Amino acid sequence: MDKQPILPPNDERRKNKRYFLLVGFCALLVVAVTCTVVLTTKSRHTKESSSSASHGYSSADLPLLNWGVYKHAAVASDAHTNCSDIGVNILKQKGSVVDAAIATILCVGIVNFQSCGIGGGHVMTIYIKKERNATAVIGRETAAAFASEDMYVGGKASSDTGAMSIAIPGEIQGLWEAHKRFGKLPWRTLFQPTIKMCLEGYPLAPDTAEAIQGSAKLVKANFSELYDYLWNKKTNDWYKEGEIIKNPRLAKTLQIIADKGADEFYTGDLAKDIVADIQDAGGNITLEDLKNYRARVEPALNMLTTDGYRAFTTPLPSSGAVYLYMLNILEGYNMSKADLRNTKASVKTYHRLIEAMKFAYAVRSYMGDDMFLPNMTQLVQNITNIESGMLTRKMITYKTHNYKYYGPAFTIPEKTGTSHLSVLAPNGDAVGITSTINLWFGSKVRGKRTGIIFNNEMDDFSTPNTTNDFGIPASPANFIKPGKRPMSSMCPSVLVNDKDGEVQMIIGASGGSHIITSAAFTCSYLSIYLCSCYKFVHIYLSIYLILFIFIYLILFISILKFFIYIFISTFKTCSYLSIYLSIYLSIYLCSCSKFVHIYLSIYLSLFISIYLILFISIYLKIFHIYIYIYIQDLLISIYLSQVNNGKEKSIYLSIYLSIYLSLLVSIYLSSIHIYLFIYLSLLVSIYLSHIIHIYLSLFISIDLILFVSMCRCIYLCSYLSSYLILFISKSIHIYLSIYLSIYLSISVSAESLWLGRSINESIRYPRLHHQLIPDHIDVEHGFPKEIVDGLKARGHKIKNVAKAGSRVQGILRKSDLIYASADYRKEGTVAGW
Repeated sequence: MDKQPILPPNDERRKNKRYFLLVGFCALLVVAVTCTVVLTTKSRHTKESSSSASHGYSSADLPLLNWGVYKHAAVASDAHTNCSDIGVNILKQKGSVVDAAIATILCVGIVNFQSCGIGGGHVMTIYIKKERNATAVIGRETAAAFASEDMYVGGKASSDTGAMSIAIPGEIQGLWEAHKRFGKLPWRTLFQPTIKMCLEGYPLAPDTAEAIQGSAKLVKANFSELYDYLWNKKTNDWYKEGEIIKNPRLAKTLQIIADKGADEFYTGDLAKDIVADIQDAGGNITLEDLKNYRARVEPALNMLTTDGYRAFTTPLPSSGAVYLYMLNILEGYNMSKADLRNTKASVKTYHRLIEAMKFAYAVRSYMGDDMFLPNMTQLVQNITNIESGMLTRKMITYKTHNYKYYGPAFTIPEKTGTSHLSVLAPNGDAVGITSTINLWFGSKVRGKRTGIIFNNEMDDFSTPNTTNDFGIPASPANFIKPGKRPMSSMCPSVLVNDKDGEVQMIIGASGGSHIITSAAFTCSYLSIYLCSCYKFVHIYLSIYLILFIFIYLILFISILKFFIYIFISTFKTCSYLSIYLSIYLSIYLCSCSKFVHIYLSIYLSLFISIYLILFISIYLKIFHIYIYIYIQDLLISIYLSQVNNGKEKSIYLSIYLSIYLSLLVSIYLSSIHIYLFIYLSLLVSIYLSHIIHIYLSLFISIDLILFVSMCRCIYLCSYLSSYLILFISKSIHIYLSIYLSIYLSISVSAESLWLGRSINESIRYPRLHHQLIPDHIDVEHGFPKEIVDGLKARGHKIKNVAKAGSRVQGILRKSDLIYASADYRKEGTVAGW
């Protein structure tokens, strides 16, 4: 047997040294990854707090909202699970925007079953880009034939719970009418994902868990069918957030509707089961009532703003007209970022918003179902014309006034509830749909045959001979009549550029009477919705792009160097890799994280680089005596002396200087053209990289040919990357867009005519709500105190609440990107591609 050759002593020792160094280097990488993950996680709240400080609230008190940036299409819903994904999958199957909306709202109806479902109704705005027009579908519930104005007077029956509070459901009929006109995929296909969820189960949403706890006592005492459904027999307790809940009975009902169409719900055997369920619970709805129900399909209301944008929304009995009236009032102020520049300006702006809310709600008190009130058409025309907005603005003074000043003649019931979703298709079509069963779990009646939870929409009507706490009588325009629809706060809206028909925004909210103010409030904030040009990319975004390209180019070179030098001398590469890999790890993790700002990623890069250098220095010192014995290894000994002197820190110092100088250019030369900024930033980085490599070559004897080739590669890649940025500066390419955080989406603003906030910040920002009566402002937790104090000085009464306004779901289109946001207040979801 051949003997193994005996290695020379020096070679054997060198092999051992390299082995120890490799082990040590791997350990350092593990430490680097751990540190980066911990720092990234902790810094989310730190960054949020610092970013929010100027707005007067701490993000530690505000959950992070769901949002997304997409290229082709998007869906935003207030459902906690994957309902938005269902809508996106329908679009990917070549379904229409209406197909996606139907599939999504069916899912939302089972996930948010405390707020909506097929036992209720909806209103929908459908915008078809090819036609440059929008259609409204009113699937709002109607009063049954037996209904009368005084049916609830004197406690004859309950309008908010029980079978007598149920109105004729319009959800299925409205969806069917929309599908007949605008659907592409088979009706049956749209039901399958929701049916599967009903059978397999899904986690209970936080809002639903809250509703269960809030209704538990009433449900347990009076509504056995609903109690059986909400009681978890495995835990012998009410269902809690996150627990898996199933609904096989409703799955069967949905399958029947999917197979036989909407007629089965209103005239078939299923209709008989529905009537039996309601009558068994004490209701008077008949088969004839279901048979006579018709959803309304008509042109959407629209208003052209002075800025060239057209707003489409739903007609009466929804509150689309009230929403347009508020926009009509506010747009005349020509609001801009300057209107929030300081406390004084902010107080003035919020005062105007609140006063617009008051006037709008005063007009709403006169409104009702226009099919029963012919004069409603003229009223809507009056409040949406320019003159009306101008006259109302003249009535808004420095101080607020008593509610009588705004002219409410009547009051309309204040309710909460509903769910909303927005859909934007790849072809530019859009849908906003808001669905409801009214209060939590509607009437509390659940069909023992169908599994349907029925609405209590009769409570949305006004009752004669009643007044509110201010002595204002109920609105006759909203009194009950057979076949009539009650007034609603729902107002799903689509805003388009009137010149090219491109959708700019789809907006809507859930939350009853708070819907109108939340939708208008959000619109007032938006910068993207009324951007007048797309000429410039914000400076912060350009910084991010430069760092993104430059650092990843460094990563590419460092990986190349790693594979070359690992075979030459593992020892010599440790310092390079500690810096390059730390930058890579921090930037990679930050880009994967939605909420870490680029400044934080810079900090992490430098922080981790420094600590890795220290770890390497300690590691080398441990082996210093052992290694130094071998004088012949000149390169190692020279390098050790540099480690001990700390001169290798010039590597991360150059990175810091490059970033610092780039930021100085952006801050002090803000008017400089973006191309010049990019060139200067890259130039600084390139020249510093040359200097660093020359410096290292003097002490570490880097191979000259490899050094020159690397410098050329860096220079060439940087040169090409600058051209790439120039090419994409007008509309950021989708592959870069996936790395944008919520704060970068805020930065992609241009010349704004309104308040200069993106949809994400607009939805996230603490809100105010005022609907004239009660005579106080609901101020959400976290709203800036100095602004609240300023509003008090103008005579406003303040009430601090946990949540003011409703939950907004919105989609914006800006250039080649789509921004989708779902309100954190209901933990909604977004999806797209």
